[in-house]
Formats: sequence, C-alpha cells, structure tokens
Amino acid sequence: AACNKKNKAHHNETATENPEGNLTRSDLTSVEGLKKIDIPENLPENAFRYLTIKSKFSFESGNQHIDNTNMNVRIQKDSVIWLSVTGFGFEVARGLITQDSVRFVDKINKNYYAFSYADLHDKYHFPLSFHLLESLLIGNLPLHDPSQGSWYEDENRIILKPESKQMDMDLYFKPDNLDYYELKAIEPHSQTHFGVAYGDYKAVQDFRFPFSSLISLVGRTNNKKDILQTTIQIQHTKIETADVSPGFPFGVPSGYTQKR
Repeated sequence: AACNKKNKAHHNETATENPEGNLTRSDLTSVEGLKKIDIPENLPENAFRYLTIKSKFSFESGNQHIDNTNMNVRIQKDSVIWLSVTGFGFEVARGLITQDSVRFVDKINKNYYAFSYADLHDKYHFPLSFHLLESLLIGNLPLHDPSQGSWYEDENRIILKPESKQMDMDLYFKPDNLDYYELKAIEPHSQTHFGVAYGDYKAVQDFRFPFSSLISLVGRTNNKKDILQTTIQIQHTKIETADVSPGFPFGVPSGYTQKR
C-alpha cells in the first residue's frame, strides 16, 4: 500500500517557486500552540546485523526516468549497502555504498560512476551521508542522538525538531505507536528541500519496517538557473534479517567508461 493521501499531500508541499524564480522556504511546523514533551520512551530503532530486501523502485530526475523496476538490496548495518537493479530479465545496474563513497555500474551503457559524499553535496546541494542513505531505506531516524532536539505533540502527531547546523528539519511520528512517517528538511544556504514520506508498516521479526517510501529532493542545478526535482518511490515486497553475511560482490568490468 502507498502512503496515505494525507501524508502524501503534506509531503509534497516541500518546495514551491515564486514568480521571481526563487525557491521559497516551505513552512516547517510552527511550535506555537504545541505542547513540549520529553523524548518518548521506547523510541523504535530497527537494529540488525544484516538485512536483505526485495523492492520495486521508481526514479525520476530531469530527463532520467526509471519506472517500477526490480531492486535487490543487502545491508550490513552501519557499514555497506549493496544494490542490484534488474530489468528485462537481467541485471542493468549494480551499486555499492560505503561510509566514504557511492559507486554504481551501468551495465546497459557500460558506464561507471564513483562519488564521494563531498561530490554528492556539490551535485545536489544537500549534506548526504551513509547514515542518511541507510536510514532512508529502512525507516530509521537519520540522527545519531534523537535526544539532541526538541519534542512536541498535538492531537495527531509527535514532532521532533533536531538541533542541526547543517539543515532545518522536522520529523513526524504517529502518537499511538511512534511509527516515523515523515521527514521535511531544508538546507539553509542553498534552500534545497528534502522530504520523505513513509507508510505500509509491517512487522519483521521483532521490528517494524515501512514497506513504502516516497523521497523528494528539490533544488537548484549547478548553473543556478533551473530547478531540479528528483523523486524516488520504493515499495518493498520482502524484508529479512540475517546473522550471516549475504555477500556484497562489486567490480567494474574492463571496457567501462567512468562518468561524473
């Protein structure tokens, strides 16, 4: 199931363009009238050693478009993310994400891509990291210490406003089970807007994982004349935890061209 309509509508208000062509800051939730609370007890955290995931994956950014293709993911927590994208019955791309780099092989066009996180920051004007990318896939909080921030509640949700010098951010939770269902963030310098909406939570052993996610990144291109919107939709079909490594094979075949 996709994220509910209410959450989608709220999520899609991450960025707009005014008549002068400037990105305007979306309204992060005002704390006026909200009740400040202590950090909730038993805040969910999906802890595991290894994870394997089967998903449907859609991607759109500029003239790049991938629609509802199959993706297999393997994760060693806090260490490695391995991805394999298949289409037309064979593998079309493979990726390896580590603490210091993101690498992909495009098997259709025989191209190879390698980025540091500094490269990605320059490209998307947003502070991406391994911890953030891992959290996006599994629905964990993109924070090392959720106590470093202010917690609020209203009738329908609990809100965390983390302390961060890199970005302004709101995280939203359901009050009954603390399911983490939405993130909105703005990088103040570039005014790049980033949002995630989660849904379709299911139990996997002792944990609860969101099986659907909608990710949006909206910001200026490097020439600062155009707005680039990147949208990723992921629907997991199967998630399994493991204590034994599933393997993370990755290599660049001879004859491939490195691209940036």
